[in-house]
Amino acid sequence: MILKAKLIMINNNSTGPRTDAGKQTSSRNAVKHGCCSTETLILATENIEDFKALEAIWFQSYSPKDDFENHLLNQVVQADWFLQRATRTLAGVEAQFLSEVPTPTDMYDCHHVALQRFMRYQTTRRNEFTKAKKALDDHRKMQATEKRNEENQEIAKVKLAIYKEKNKPKPTFEETIAEMTRTAEALGFKPKGQPIQK
Repeated sequence: MILKAKLIMINNNSTGPRTDAGKQTSSRNAVKHGCCSTETLILATENIEDFKALEAIWFQSYSPKDDFENHLLNQVVQADWFLQRATRTLAGVEAQFLSEVPTPTDMYDCHHVALQRFMRYQTTRRNEFTKAKKALDDHRKMQATEKRNEENQEIAKVKLAIYKEKNKPKPTFEETIAEMTRTAEALGFKPKGQPIQK
């Protein structure tokens, strides 16, 4: 009982890492393979340059046109990165298990259970990637549809104006006289009884 109390006191006195580097290292204590982590972008086994290269490929292919599209594309890049991580991990685990047994049929139940778990991780990441890419593609389709609708509306306005111009009714006798009077006044002629201004 006394020993247990001493251990509790020792544990309570422990404050954990104090430096920023120590805290960052400690925060990754539970990360073994990274397949469940979407907060840790770059693991110790990964290279930031590889992520930047993947990001460059996506941005070069899609060339986002606004901030929202940029945000959606960033989600696609991260989802692709996490999917690749899950795929690499699954391949590594499978290779490790195959190195422990003569043939794949000799794998133990624990091997199959572990492989199924990592396959579920991969499926989850693939679904997240598919969802993120669909959101980006749907946004682009919606923007293209809106632009096409605006262009069609402008074309319809022009066609309507041309139709109205071609099919406007012939002026009446009174309208013709009024138009002739306006033209004469514009040229400086005045109706009888009014002096012409010089």
